[in-house]
Amino acid sequence: MMADAAIAGRPSYVVLQVRRLLCSNTGCDRRTFAEQIDGLTKASARTAPLLRDILEKEDHIALALAGRAGSRLASVLGVSVGRSTLLRLVRALPDPPTCVVTVLGIDDVAL
Repeated sequence: MMADAAIAGRPSYVVLQVRRLLCSNTGCDRRTFAEQIDGLTKASARTAPLLRDILEKEDHIALALAGRAGSRLASVLGVSVGRSTLLRLVRALPDPPTCVVTVLGIDDVAL
């Protein structure tokens, strides 16, 4: 079962069956593999891509609020997500690009 974006404020889930494949290569570290659906599933993912985009993109829940406040807002929107998950999404975002500093102000009183 995989969580998806809410529909009319109510939580929704995707329930699908995939094949489990066995690896016959003895040198392979993993013995079994689960079939992945392009655009819908990723290995070890518990959320659908649409829900993940809502939670992690800029100006969305994780980046704007994170933690407990983000979790409360998400529950109002019909998405059940924990505070640790939101914080993990924020930490996984890439750092913003740096630019060259052209003007630097120094405060003499702050010494």
